[in-house]
Amino acid sequence: MYEYQIDFTKSVPYRHCPSAQEAAALYIQCVANCPMDIEFRQVKAGLFNITVSSEEDKKRLENKFITYDFGERTHELHTAKVPLILQKKRQFFDNPKWITIDKLYDSALRYSTNEQIDEFLKGYGDLIVPTHYENDKYGFRTGKRKARVDVKRNLERWQEVEIATVVEGKEIMAKGRVNFYYRGQPYLCRECQENHEEKCPQLVIKQALEKKGESIRIQKTQTLMIGDSNLRRVNENAFYTKTDVATGAKIGHIANTLDFVKKDEHKVVVCHVGQNNVTHDEKVSMEDWNRQTQKEIKSLKGQLTKFDTAIMVGVPPAPWCKKTKTTSEMRANINNAFKALARENMNIKYLDIEQEDEDDEANWEDERHMTEKFTGYVLGKISEKMQEITGDPFYIKNVPWTSERKYNKVKPTYTVGCESCTQMGHSKDNCTAEITNASSSSSASTSKTAKKRGKCSGSDESDAKKR
Repeated sequence: MYEYQIDFTKSVPYRHCPSAQEAAALYIQCVANCPMDIEFRQVKAGLFNITVSSEEDKKRLENKFITYDFGERTHELHTAKVPLILQKKRQFFDNPKWITIDKLYDSALRYSTNEQIDEFLKGYGDLIVPTHYENDKYGFRTGKRKARVDVKRNLERWQEVEIATVVEGKEIMAKGRVNFYYRGQPYLCRECQENHEEKCPQLVIKQALEKKGESIRIQKTQTLMIGDSNLRRVNENAFYTKTDVATGAKIGHIANTLDFVKKDEHKVVVCHVGQNNVTHDEKVSMEDWNRQTQKEIKSLKGQLTKFDTAIMVGVPPAPWCKKTKTTSEMRANINNAFKALARENMNIKYLDIEQEDEDDEANWEDERHMTEKFTGYVLGKISEKMQEITGDPFYIKNVPWTSERKYNKVKPTYTVGCESCTQMGHSKDNCTAEITNASSSSSASTSKTAKKRGKCSGSDESDAKKR
């Protein structure tokens, strides 16, 4: 099979290029004794291919051209001669690979020419594209070289290379350790200590089992675990749950988020929240703080009652909550309010969290966030409660409960609502709340004044930026 190309676009304006029917007619008119047993096809506008099957037909089309008259008006026609160009047969290779040659600059091999590298690579296969310097997207050299070779014999990744090289006018035998690598290159697997060209079979089996196990976990999952950044080290893959983590979330923020969760999506909801409601602001009025907190808890209660079962995890004894007498009181008030919810509603359970030891360094990364150790302790308490409620195991065996990297195995989400008052429809920049000024006199304390609330005390800004 031989192929000729007719390219009108190189000599004729695009708008005047002939159609496929016109080009076929021109071929018959302009080429004397032209072969008729052909395949004539349009590649794109103005570009056509003619395929003939015999050597005789190929010779009859050699050095032929098509004369084409074009123009807007008959008396202003232009003439173009469009040649029939024989296309080279596409060459196929058995094992073509782009080989990257690295670390030449670490030895005298950096003086070796591309032609000398070509001679070395020919010992491993047929050269397709000669060695050349690799440039980055800005056109600067990366220090690496590349070549395309039809590999007949596999190259080792790292090997000692010796090439006769001219340095400062003298020919020397340059030696160096060079890194050759390409896709599909055999490598020594660290897991099974065998050579592979593709993924390790054991790894493929392991990934398939993990994928199958994950699909089963998702099918069995009927629980939503939602809370603040203290859940950031949870490994969701170890539990039959979906885990959402909202950095800096207060009680009202979780209530706002649950408003978008449908009742039939989850049977059980586990809430770990409340620590971000504890503030270190010395000017805060406990009366105003209690009013705001109770308002958020009431909102959360309205959302939790729509689910079959809800678990309220108590505010843990973080150093942030034990800083002063006021912060300790705030934590106690929140936990007491959660306990009251559990007493008033049969579908809400309360889970108290306390430290088994006073080793804050082992339990807390900083004054707000739990370590992997204490996160595992809290998850154990939740698992016991879930086992008690559902009668089924909550965790998957032989899977770590925590993740070393933050937010790596959970779904990070944003807080829904104002960072200060948790109400939706505005941001903290234009948030105004009608609160009582506790520092004023008794007569003035009855009046209402609008002022901006303080910044969310538990916002984890550093982690938010990283995400």
